Amino acid sequence: PVRPLYTLRDRVRLRLHTRDRPILFAPHRHLRLKASLLSLSQLSDLVVVVPHDRSPDYAVGHSTRLPWAAQQAADVDYAAALHQSVIQGLRSLEINLLPQDQQRLGTQILDQLLLIRRVEAELNFVRPQALLMFADNHHPMQAYVQVAKRMGIPTVLLQHGLDCEHYCLDEAYASAIAVWGEARRKRYQHQSVYQPDHLWVTGNPEFDHLCLPEALNLSGNYWLWVTRPHRPEKCFSPSRSPQEGLDILAALAKALKRSPTARLLIKPHPADYADRYQAWIAEQGLGDRIEIVQSNVQSLLAGASCVISEDSTAGLEALFFGKVVIHAHFAASKPTLPFVQFGAALPGYSAELLEDSLARAAQLTSIEQDTLLQSQRQFIQDYAGDCDGQAHQRVFARIAALTLGKEMRD
Repeated sequence: PVRPLYTLRDRVRLRLHTRDRPILFAPHRHLRLKASLLSLSQLSDLVVVVPHDRSPDYAVGHSTRLPWAAQQAADVDYAAALHQSVIQGLRSLEINLLPQDQQRLGTQILDQLLLIRRVEAELNFVRPQALLMFADNHHPMQAYVQVAKRMGIPTVLLQHGLDCEHYCLDEAYASAIAVWGEARRKRYQHQSVYQPDHLWVTGNPEFDHLCLPEALNLSGNYWLWVTRPHRPEKCFSPSRSPQEGLDILAALAKALKRSPTARLLIKPHPADYADRYQAWIAEQGLGDRIEIVQSNVQSLLAGASCVISEDSTAGLEALFFGKVVIHAHFAASKPTLPFVQFGAALPGYSAELLEDSLARAAQLTSIEQDTLLQSQRQFIQDYAGDCDGQAHQRVFARIAALTLGKEMRD
């Protein structure tokens, strides 16, 4: 069913609540935005508006039902013409889509046009001074960024991870981006065609309780492997393969045979194949030595003797705990994160290198430990900022200033 472009009751409620105060609109209630939205909603001179949601654990700001837009006849005609043009263009390059892929492409184009109409209706209904986003480079959030840009509404993006892919995540789209450290700011400056109006180095609010390590912590009862996404939809680069995770697991299992007392815990990424790992472990009869866990990453780090990380933010988190990190990367491409180039981690770029580094991690000399520690501290500062416990305050102040139309230096 198609709802009308607006309901009079919802519009009146929204206007009465805002009373002409500037509006910060968060079109998606993402958990990464919750802390910032809670703080911003305490300000009296702006209003945080979020979509209506029945979740009791995300009560923040003013919740409103949003309009849905109807498909327009002109969109249907445009979608059909664009669909045919794309197929013909691919054929001219000798690329012939399968019938089911042709059908899916037509559906995706039509759905995208309907999404744009819906975003237009939402922004005309809310009339915000700024949007707060958890992402700006994929569906559906990219539509919000681009429609808002056309309407002259600034969009704010909070960096949510280390963007662990080459090329695919280099482009900026939001008009203001709060990055964790100088490394990400420089990457946007050097790689993105579009340059945001603001690139704020704020640090990561979720790291405010962490500080730079003072010493390596070699104690622990298990090896911890924190995986990256291996599902096909998350393997953006052609060099990435869903098989990579299973290959790393096989290499780790081989290393376990040389360390009879060692145990391996696997913390899979939500977009990884935990079920395939479990099946492989059962087939190999290794259930007594390898365990898949779903606990919070930071709760697992303290008890790990070493951490095996792929191109993942989890590797950075492990450095805060002074853990020896081994960077596992079996793809044909170069790693995205320069853990090893910094000297902050040991290399695991093949089964042999991974096994050698696991053995070396337990035998580091005092000089090697000190060198590794200093490199880890430098990596953290480049990629996570000052780590002074003030990241949340910096993010909060800049979002508030932008929404209120105030100038603030980057």
